Amino acid sequence: MKTKRFKKIAILLEHEKQVKNCLERFKEIKDQKLVITSPFAMYELDKHRIPYKIIEDYYNSKELYKLGTDNYKKIESLCDIIDEYVQNACPATAKLGIRPALFSFYHLKIIYDAVTIRLFQLSKLIEAEKPNVLYVYDSKRFPFGISRMAPYLLFDNRESIYARLLACEGWGTSVTTLPYVPPPENSDISKLQPSSKALKVRRWLQHHPRLYALAAETQKRRLHGLFDGLKSYLGAGGKIRVLVFGRGYDWDDCGEELQSAGIDHFTRIRDDLEYWMSDHPSNINADALHDAWKGLKADDKFRKFFVWDNIDFFPVVEDRLQFLVERLTPACLNAYEETAELLRKRKIKAFLSSAFDSCTSHSAARAARNSNVPVVTWQEGSYGYFNHPIAIYNNLMDSSVFFTYGEGVVSEYLISAKRFGTRLSPIGSAALDALSQARQSKKVKKLANTMSKKVVLYETTNYYQNSLYLSIPPPFSDNHFWHTQRMILDTLAKHHDYTAVVKLHPNPMYRAPSLRACAETNKFKNCRFFRDEYTFAELLSVADALVVDFPTTTLLEALTTSKPVFVYTEHIHINPKARELLERRAFCYQELENFVDALDKYLSEGKIDRKVDLNDRKFLEAYGTGPCGRGAAARAAKALKHTISRARRQ
Repeated sequence: MKTKRFKKIAILLEHEKQVKNCLERFKEIKDQKLVITSPFAMYELDKHRIPYKIIEDYYNSKELYKLGTDNYKKIESLCDIIDEYVQNACPATAKLGIRPALFSFYHLKIIYDAVTIRLFQLSKLIEAEKPNVLYVYDSKRFPFGISRMAPYLLFDNRESIYARLLACEGWGTSVTTLPYVPPPENSDISKLQPSSKALKVRRWLQHHPRLYALAAETQKRRLHGLFDGLKSYLGAGGKIRVLVFGRGYDWDDCGEELQSAGIDHFTRIRDDLEYWMSDHPSNINADALHDAWKGLKADDKFRKFFVWDNIDFFPVVEDRLQFLVERLTPACLNAYEETAELLRKRKIKAFLSSAFDSCTSHSAARAARNSNVPVVTWQEGSYGYFNHPIAIYNNLMDSSVFFTYGEGVVSEYLISAKRFGTRLSPIGSAALDALSQARQSKKVKKLANTMSKKVVLYETTNYYQNSLYLSIPPPFSDNHFWHTQRMILDTLAKHHDYTAVVKLHPNPMYRAPSLRACAETNKFKNCRFFRDEYTFAELLSVADALVVDFPTTTLLEALTTSKPVFVYTEHIHINPKARELLERRAFCYQELENFVDALDKYLSEGKIDRKVDLNDRKFLEAYGTGPCGRGAAARAAKALKHTISRARRQ
């Protein structure tokens, strides 16, 4: 391809196959600026030793983070407009308090951030480089909604949002779209799609919430769960019936304690969008919703949310917003009505869940609130020791009572809880309690027998890719994270007297990092990699030292042990008070060079200059197990029973 007539060219590269195509297409790349948007393209160019810039080189992260925090208010205002149109078109939603847009806040935040982040990045790139032409590879569009690769409103990670945006008018520079180059096949995607037989079983169980709960409890507690479930099914269980909605998480680890308190938790339903969309409610007019959508499209106040400088990016999100109005609204009503009917039929006394991150889960919770049934959510994963506003919408909105992992979490969310009238109760985590008491399974014992050396266990999280949203400071960067991963892997690989076990995030929605390929290329013979073969919790028992690069739930799990824990805190800025507590127990570093130097010295000498108390539990108690330590399951059962009694008196 001839490029001499252009004074300056910028080429956007998103994955390794685009890099290879680019190197073939542009024989001379000296005059082109290669701009990389993903770790996979970075790794490929590094192998060729070709210079490049990453998209993050063009801006200040604080400026980007402000964009993300400002988006919270913008999205709330956007929800107000959408819900007004929906409720005018469908009076049933107004009567029941169903707000499909506000209830979709989590997914709207992700897609709005994903798009505006890239608009910001591209604007900064063009402003700095002032290219005569910007090349980008074309993108295929992928399904969303009931797709397991892009549930609800999300973008599939194989899709290029950059390419979609650069197809919009108004960039002020010439944009040339190169032919589509598909990303590498992700063999793990098949794990997201259950077999037709499994789907039939799931559908059947959705119609039989008692048997679904029995199956879930049997899977969790084996014969004990089956025995307790059969007692409940035959009418010999607890007298106080509760409904578990969606993911159980910590609720799944307190079955025995609930049974002992006389609480029958053997009624359960999944939050299954395909199921909620399978029937059209009789009290909703599809034509009226379509007219509402047409009205929204013509509303200037609505359309202003999708203009960036002179760029109208509405076409990039139009299909998702129409899906929200016309398809998710009926799904919300179905979730509401089926839940309300189950609450009435089974005489349910409490609605239990872990989080409401979908419009259908919020709708089900609203059915409970409207039926005077208390909604009790229990914290899912770690937060409270860093700023994380999305938890306000996922955990506090529509909850009567929110069980937290500790007093530190209560302090962080007390003001926000008052906004929604939600009571906070520092219960702790039954899952963390169970982990600290768990016995090593036969599978893990077999693995341990293959480890002849000491083991350093490195747990790393997934890349955000198209699901990037701004909530936790600083703004997450897949590219910066890859640099962290490489530095840690290189450090671990130097110590041949250790086996370095690298635990990759198991979610197949996201591509695994190139760490395994990097280890093979560089002949790192002491490294072993696992993705979904074992959980991080299972691997804890075989480790002698632990490394955490993204301190969320895995940090809490690591702290249940008395083993050395190295924590890198640059990708999540921990609040000063919490950091002070954490540094009493773990080796914490915010500078990457200091982190890998300390890790290197520890693996070489078995100690470093910094002192910690491996038995200090103050941080874990404040943000994980609660002030009383173990016993969260019993505390939860007692608090739940009190909540139900209180609701009866009101």
